[in-house]
Amino acid sequence: MSKLKSNEELTKQFGESREKIRRYIRLTELVPELLELVDNSLIKNSVLTIGVTSAVEMSYLSKDAQKLLYGVIIYSETTPTLSQARRIRKLYEDKKLTFDSIEEILDEGKFWNKFSKAFLDCTIGKRVLLCLQTDVDENGLPLVYEVVVKGDVNSDGKISSADYIMVKNHIMDVTKLGELQNVYADANKDGKVNSADYIAIKNTSSDGAVNNVMYIDDVVVNAYSCPSVMGLNVKNITSKSAEIDCQYDPELQYKLLVNTTMNFKEDARPKAQVFDVQSFPYKLENLEPATQYHFMVYTVCDGVTAPSPVNSFVTSQVLAYDQDFNVTMQHCPDDWMRAKSPSAASQFANNNPFTYLTSYAANGSWSTQNVVKLSESGLFSTGHTTIKMVGGQQPTTAWLFSPVFELSNAPHQYVTFDLALTVPGAKDAIPEDTLDNDDRFMVIVSEDAGKTWKRDNTTMWNWNTGENTCLDIPHTGEQYSLDLTKYAGKAIMVAFYIEANAALGRADIHLDNVHINAYAEDGEVATICETLSYENEHFSLQPEDLEVGKNDFVKWDLAQDRDDNLDTCYALSVNVTPMQITELTPAYMCENGVYSDNENQFINLYEAGIYKRKLTAHNGCDSIVVLNLNAYPVVETQVFDTICQGMKLTWNGNEYYMTGVYRDTLTASTGCDSIVTLILKVNDAIRHTEYVDICYGETYDFFGETISTSGSYEKLIKTPGGCDSLITLVATVLKDYSNIVINAVIAKGETYNENGFVGLTQPGSYRLPLKSKIGDCDSIITLNLVVGDATDYEEVNICFGETYQFGSQTISTSGQYIETFAEDSVVLLNATVLPDLRQTIDANICKGESYNKYGFKNLTETGVYTQELLSVDGCDSTITLNLRVLNGETIYVTDTVTTDELPYEYMNLYYDIATAPGTYKETIEIEAENCKDIIVHTLVVLLGDAVENVESLDLVLVPNPVKANNTLYVEAEFTVNERKDMLVEVFNAIGQRIYVDTPNVYPIAINGLSERGVYVVRIITGEGSIYQGKVVVK
Repeated sequence: MSKLKSNEELTKQFGESREKIRRYIRLTELVPELLELVDNSLIKNSVLTIGVTSAVEMSYLSKDAQKLLYGVIIYSETTPTLSQARRIRKLYEDKKLTFDSIEEILDEGKFWNKFSKAFLDCTIGKRVLLCLQTDVDENGLPLVYEVVVKGDVNSDGKISSADYIMVKNHIMDVTKLGELQNVYADANKDGKVNSADYIAIKNTSSDGAVNNVMYIDDVVVNAYSCPSVMGLNVKNITSKSAEIDCQYDPELQYKLLVNTTMNFKEDARPKAQVFDVQSFPYKLENLEPATQYHFMVYTVCDGVTAPSPVNSFVTSQVLAYDQDFNVTMQHCPDDWMRAKSPSAASQFANNNPFTYLTSYAANGSWSTQNVVKLSESGLFSTGHTTIKMVGGQQPTTAWLFSPVFELSNAPHQYVTFDLALTVPGAKDAIPEDTLDNDDRFMVIVSEDAGKTWKRDNTTMWNWNTGENTCLDIPHTGEQYSLDLTKYAGKAIMVAFYIEANAALGRADIHLDNVHINAYAEDGEVATICETLSYENEHFSLQPEDLEVGKNDFVKWDLAQDRDDNLDTCYALSVNVTPMQITELTPAYMCENGVYSDNENQFINLYEAGIYKRKLTAHNGCDSIVVLNLNAYPVVETQVFDTICQGMKLTWNGNEYYMTGVYRDTLTASTGCDSIVTLILKVNDAIRHTEYVDICYGETYDFFGETISTSGSYEKLIKTPGGCDSLITLVATVLKDYSNIVINAVIAKGETYNENGFVGLTQPGSYRLPLKSKIGDCDSIITLNLVVGDATDYEEVNICFGETYQFGSQTISTSGQYIETFAEDSVVLLNATVLPDLRQTIDANICKGESYNKYGFKNLTETGVYTQELLSVDGCDSTITLNLRVLNGETIYVTDTVTTDELPYEYMNLYYDIATAPGTYKETIEIEAENCKDIIVHTLVVLLGDAVENVESLDLVLVPNPVKANNTLYVEAEFTVNERKDMLVEVFNAIGQRIYVDTPNVYPIAINGLSERGVYVVRIITGEGSIYQGKVVVK
């Protein structure tokens, strides 16, 4: 039906109950494998069947869970009852459904279910020949029946341990049973000898004695007039055909049923093919490659049929074939098989049968479950199969078998696979001592579809010996390729085998991407010159990919259409012709020079090194000429020298008298420049100022000169190093405190207590010595004290520079004076010396203007003018006017002096005696109200004849010369007092101060010198010492 109808409609249409219809609808949720077992319940003598009610319970499982359940059913050869099916559904709903949990449920009651079925369905009794007179054949002769005691495998009249051991050895492929023994061992009459028969036969007492015997009663013996075939088998399986064979009666007719499922009913989908067979073997043709087929044979006897057991086979694979092992819920793909024994050595020697594992069973063999991805992309980044190499007391062996492949007769056939070796459960490389020397991995090819396995068809990886070693298998994976050409035209199987002997050995073997196919070869041979690239349709090779000589490359192009298409192996052989290399005689050049060799095309080389030029050789390939160019270094020599300020130094024919760095270029023996650098330091004169107070009337010795008046004195002396030292003395002669006279008058009865005198009441002259507050000069105060009333008081103003006669006293300073005249007349005089009214005025006017101030009238010319005035006090007042008439122009003034003529003074410019030889330029601006003159003054100081070569305080500046914008350091040590209030200045070549700093970090670092030139660095310490040096900025 294309669409299901409702339960009610179906019930009405088909007359079935609603519950039965619901069950049938639920059966549509079953996977085809389980649904096939439900269909088998309708076939008489079917081996595995599932009831409808049990199947309904299973329909509530997911598709993957149903496939898992089907795998356990096939493995245990048992189907669940209704109660078991309900328990399996409950485990699924509780998310606890596993292979082991299903197997545990199905194992319950297996013995009694299987055995009771065998007991009821089989004729059991002592093996005898019965002649029943009631049954005769068509000739009137009695029919003879053979009654077989099922379980009495060795026909000794009893069922014992000897019987079930024979069955066990048959199942384990140790010793196979004969044809009649197979019949005796088939206790449940399902046409096969398996674990169900083994369980039915085995019945051992608790003490281990085999003394239990089956007791049979009410035996019914049936005569079968239409016998089924015996020994049904299949042989000569190819990708498109197979031969079915058996023991049969040539007088009877047979029907051969073949299907890709185990459903042979009339309404089976797909429908079974039916073949009428007269004789065996019978060849099936036009089969599909790599397909599982199920078949059975019916004996046809006058409308009566006798079925054989169902048998199966798988047709061979055809090329090309790929297996990526991306399977779920299973441990290996459906078309692959696994086994754990026997060992490879035993198989090679004895060709023992294998004990195969189901695809759902783990059992410590190859598995695709829970594998570790070795990378995020590339090899082993997805699902693959792996096995742990762990030995024990007995070696561990494990086989992984491919399907059968039908190789063509193509000239080239191969198998490729990806292989990796890691530590267990991780992607890291294994230590070298992980495995045992006897541990190995093998790839074995069977050339007869798996019937025999030979050592000659084996490729082996030993642990650490032989052509291939396990240690060579990288942990990141590598693709391997084996040639299968010698098996052309044969049906082969490929087995991957491991053998682990070391109990302590731990490693995982990873296998992926098995590819088997035939291939065609496509090759090309090319010859190219070295350093050239090569490219064709399949290869793109760069020079670094190629070496001189023969280079072989292989590239595989796998067929896109897998139906009988060949892979292609593209082989490329590239012969690389070496280039001719000629090494020239080493050449030399001067550093910072240029080198050229026109013949060999080396033009304008500025640096030493290995140079190559590509030319064309006679064979058409490149020819390399190699030049080893060496450079003679520029020889740089530094000469350090110092002179005192005012001296000159003659060096290489030149005279130098200023601090600086001077270079001269000479020619060395190599013909290259030799640069000699003179680092000259001119030590400045030491400048020191002393301040001294001189008591009035005393003198001070200043280096042999007697100083008795206030003023500034300079002395140029020689330091211990022989350089000039300028000492400036600022002398101050203190006031004369030695003859202070005080005239005082007090009335009779009063007491005089002033000016340090205390308690004086009598007239007289008193003297009082006092200590001066400035210096160590003593002073004596003379007090002339008059007791009584003064008869007269006078006040007088004295013009500056004049005197006044007061009695016997000549007065020239302000003060109070007493004079006693005749007749005891006492006169008190207050004298005031008027200030000096002399005045000097500097004034500027513009040309065309006149000066009319301070009594001057209409002055229009530059000059010095004076004017005598009379003050209100009657004193003379002299005004001196220095008048300059400005023309609004720039005036250039140049003077030349020698160091012997210093100091030098011009207007407000002053050059002391320590001024070094050189040219000094200053600009003076003179301004009036409406105009301005500019005077550009240039002073040239020449070296005098009297200066000697002496040393002074100087600075060491490093590096010198210094690169622009780099840090310049002062190498000098200063005391704590020198560092206090220290000042650092930098002047450019025209005397401008461009840098000033008060440092607090030592050594002193100077930054910001960004322009090329010569600079002067000057440091004034806290004690007044001056250090100076010059630096060249490159």
